[in-house]
Amino acid sequence: MRWSWRVLKADQRGLTLVELVVALVMLGVIFGGMFVSTSAMAHSWAVGQHRVGVQQMGRASLDWMIRRIRLAGQGYDRNWVSCLPFYRTADASRFVFRADVLPGDGVCGPFEELGYAVSGGRLMETIHPGDEGEASSTRALTVNEEVGIITVTDLNFCYYDTFDQLLPDQSLAVVGGQETCSGSVRGSRLGDIYRVKVRLRVISGRPGEMPFDIVSQAVRRLEVLP
Repeated sequence: MRWSWRVLKADQRGLTLVELVVALVMLGVIFGGMFVSTSAMAHSWAVGQHRVGVQQMGRASLDWMIRRIRLAGQGYDRNWVSCLPFYRTADASRFVFRADVLPGDGVCGPFEELGYAVSGGRLMETIHPGDEGEASSTRALTVNEEVGIITVTDLNFCYYDTFDQLLPDQSLAVVGGQETCSGSVRGSRLGDIYRVKVRLRVISGRPGEMPFDIVSQAVRRLEVLP
């Protein structure tokens, strides 16, 4: 019995200082790695959420403009010959047309004159509500909200006829991996516009993020064709 007690007493030794330091260092390395990994995951998630928010803002702005373009000429009365064509200015970077978007009379019958272009890194909507004496209203469709800074670096319009052919006043090229149109449709050909393809290039305010393109299109309703 005495021998067993002596053996048990000899085995009850604690950790040395060196062993304790080594154990603490190992625990620090393990927890440090876990912290770095968790931080990287959280940063990646935040960047992804930010990019999704910017894309949603860009998509919502473009969809709003497309819905307006689809309203061009709807409700047209054949007696309003002076209202044709509904498309007023068709440039590669600016588009002006007539649509009924406000109550009351507009510049031509019930139609107001709407214009879309990029100014100051934002997609701008301008509406001329009535007679020449009335002031136009302008507002930004892309705004800075909780998703961060949203900058529109390019707005491009391509115009096609009913045969889905690019109007001869424009030329098409591939720039930065995207189809890009240049040139303006002359006044005598504005009535030939049937399909409008729009590309919006947006970039967020986070450093190192690449710009991305959002593409959509609007087709003129057949019942308003002259």
